[in-house]
Amino acid sequence: MFTKRFGIGGTLLGAMVLLTAGIALQILDWLPALYIGTVSLGVAIAFGNVLLPSLTKRNFSKKSGFITSLYSSVMVLGATVAAGISVPLADEIGLGWRGSLAI
Repeated sequence: MFTKRFGIGGTLLGAMVLLTAGIALQILDWLPALYIGTVSLGVAIAFGNVLLPSLTKRNFSKKSGFITSLYSSVMVLGATVAAGISVPLADEIGLGWRGSLAI
C-alpha cells in the first residue's frame, strides 16, 4: 500500500523519519513518549526489513546475495557495538539511561 503510493525510496525515507522521531520521543521524560517511541521504532524497522532486500535485489541484481549478507553483517555489528557501549556510557560517563539511549 505505502510502496504503491510512494515507491520504495519514498517509503524507506518515511521509515527513516519515523525511526528518527521514535528515537527522539524515547529521550523525553514522559512515560507515554517512551512507549510511542518504541512502537514507532518497531514500525520503522519492520518497513526497513521488508523493503531493503527488494531494493538491493533491484539495484544490485547480480550481487544481491553479497549485498544482503553485507547489510546483515553491518546490522549485527552495529547492534553488538551498541550493546557493548550502552552500560559504560550510562554508568561510567554518567549519562544515565536516557543519555546512553540518545547516543
